[in-house]
Amino acid sequence: MMETRNNNIELRYRGDEGFTGYASVFYDGTPGTEYELWQGTFERIDPTAFDDAIKNEKDVMAFYEHNPDILLGRTSANTLHLRKDAKGLKYSIPFDANDEDHRRIKAKVDRGDLRGSSFGFVPREDKWHREGSKDVRTITKLDLVEISIVANPAYKGTEKRSAETSYKNWKQLEGTQKRIQKLKRT
Repeated sequence: MMETRNNNIELRYRGDEGFTGYASVFYDGTPGTEYELWQGTFERIDPTAFDDAIKNEKDVMAFYEHNPDILLGRTSANTLHLRKDAKGLKYSIPFDANDEDHRRIKAKVDRGDLRGSSFGFVPREDKWHREGSKDVRTITKLDLVEISIVANPAYKGTEKRSAETSYKNWKQLEGTQKRIQKLKRT
């Protein structure tokens, strides 16, 4: 099940690089680097999560607002570049003046109408733990499907069912482990 996450970190147009931004940032201990899935439950992206995407093992596409009809670039065509740094997963889409969508989006980025980035992914491995009063999901491996330039960069999980299923499985396992520990003590 594909999930999406949005952020408002540094979407820019740079003539030499085209459109650049961070599709995702890694958790660094600050609130802006974790995502609240629902009240009291947070998600963090581990720096290893994007390793397969960086190796270009799969074709990743860049869209406008997650719309596959507005394709801006793709890794297999060398029109989308992905790299990981200490902050997160950075992308660049070389500007194509012959592409009407690129021209339209550049104007919106220049005006400040488009400010954020998003990514669509399928989680492959995650870890859950309790941290104070928070339940925390750390995604350690994922299949990156797409990145998008978006107008509304506020975080929203448009598809949380796989996170909810993973959470329920963790809570069930946690309950089973507590019952086993209780039985061992008696």
